Amino acid sequence: MFDKGKSKILAMTRFIKNENIKFPEIINWIKYSFADRNCLITNSKDNKKKNKEETDEDQDRLLNSLEDQDNHIRAIFTVKRLTEGWDVLNLFDIVRLYEGRDEWHDKKTGERNAGDSTISEIQLIGRGVRYFPFKYQDKEANKRKFDNDLDNPMRVLEEFDFHCFDDNRGHFIDELKRELKRKGFIKETKVRKKFELKTDFKNSEFYKTVKIFLNHKIENVNKRKNSLKEIRSGLNFEYRLKTFSIKEEQVKLGNKEDATLLETIGDEMKTLTVKLNSFEKNIVYKALNIHAKKDNSLYRFDHLASEFEVESIDELFKEDILGDIKINLVTSSSVKKLDNVNQGEKLGILLAFFEKLEAELKTVSNPYLGTEFNGVKFSEIFGGTKEKAVEIDEESERIEKELKEQDWYVLSGFNGTSEERCLIDFLKEKIGNLKSKYEEVYLLRNEEIYKIYDFERGRGFQPDFLLFLKRSKQRLYYQVFIEPKGSQFADRSGIFVESKEAWKEDFLKEITRRYSEKEVLKMENNQYKLIGLPLFNERIKTDFDNEFNRQVLEAI
Repeated sequence: MFDKGKSKILAMTRFIKNENIKFPEIINWIKYSFADRNCLITNSKDNKKKNKEETDEDQDRLLNSLEDQDNHIRAIFTVKRLTEGWDVLNLFDIVRLYEGRDEWHDKKTGERNAGDSTISEIQLIGRGVRYFPFKYQDKEANKRKFDNDLDNPMRVLEEFDFHCFDDNRGHFIDELKRELKRKGFIKETKVRKKFELKTDFKNSEFYKTVKIFLNHKIENVNKRKNSLKEIRSGLNFEYRLKTFSIKEEQVKLGNKEDATLLETIGDEMKTLTVKLNSFEKNIVYKALNIHAKKDNSLYRFDHLASEFEVESIDELFKEDILGDIKINLVTSSSVKKLDNVNQGEKLGILLAFFEKLEAELKTVSNPYLGTEFNGVKFSEIFGGTKEKAVEIDEESERIEKELKEQDWYVLSGFNGTSEERCLIDFLKEKIGNLKSKYEEVYLLRNEEIYKIYDFERGRGFQPDFLLFLKRSKQRLYYQVFIEPKGSQFADRSGIFVESKEAWKEDFLKEITRRYSEKEVLKMENNQYKLIGLPLFNERIKTDFDNEFNRQVLEAI
């Protein structure tokens, strides 16, 4: 029934259909399997001792023999059981019934630490829970058996599902992963790697005399105020109310991104549009007060008065300020009006609304700008050694060996994403063309050292690659900015025009316009052209290829 990388819920649905199992049978099976007799509650109502669970002799026997064939327990409700040293061998689901997280930060070191609840869950995972301790064919007992046999349907016995509320799910899973790595339950695949300029390049005249150009972020002294009109016309706030649903995700412990396998809802949905002033003022004020407690919050009254030019909180909810801003609620068709929404959910709606409003206001109020570019010595930026933790893969190691032998690649090492590796392959095919046109050609991978800031808002950007070129028999130098970007960052059309990364491409185009097409930069009798190429993506590299040819290979 199990298919690698596929939704278990879909697999179960297929099984039910193929076996022609009727809904009454399923209902009766659930009723029987999870009847009172088959559920065990360890935090008994009779337990008068706080923070300690007590069980009787029969309960202990059941808890410690869950793997026995005649053990009838199917669900266990527990709060502090792990502190008693409970070892369970055949756990297949953890259902996290509480909301929120209790992560804390060490004030001295700034280190993030998992809370007691997370540590308890990690202890449960770590007590040999997922290694299939039972005998199977000729395989060794008390050891995982299917790590190298991912298609084996028995592998489901070495997995478990973690169920929790969607609120803060991403943060909690990140916390869980981090603590599992810290405890050694997940192998750390990253290694410390050093990156520095090759000795030959550091000894070259190019390194000693040519400038590298960058800019800086500054405060915008002409910061736009009264930006509410812009916000009101463009704000589209949508909030999904809690309804019965199932969301199944595949957690990839070594990756930043997890995969959604299945998402369903249990009722027909509709959008209910209300205005901010439709909410009771006491709930609105509570949401504002919660936000105002945060450091540098816009919702502190002195900030509100400055941003909106109001003299009291009540003025904020006038029709022409915030009062008639629309809030779209995605909910089940049974919710006819705002009055049908409970107070707790209303507070959640307003907290999310004010969070988005603040983010939008900070964006349009434009507190920072990027300066014009100026040149500095290479050694001021790339003179030292960069050491960082990286994921090692065979393809990057292969490319690194090749690049170490190439005089045009000036860094001692290479480790990159699949898109960055594709870029290297692209440039390898062009290197002959470049060397026939330019006297010197150098490619540098920016290992999170060099940063520039877009002119409009001062947003920081670390382009992954810098290509440096020197025109033959001329004192003209090119600094070319290249940024590979994976398809996961593309917009719905598969390009970057409407994606969150679009501003980077706009910034790169503006660099080209200012410092290549409009005029060149001059410093110490040398001339410099700065060129920002479109974002590189192997799947849609036509624009990049065309601009590379036009701006670099065909440049006069």
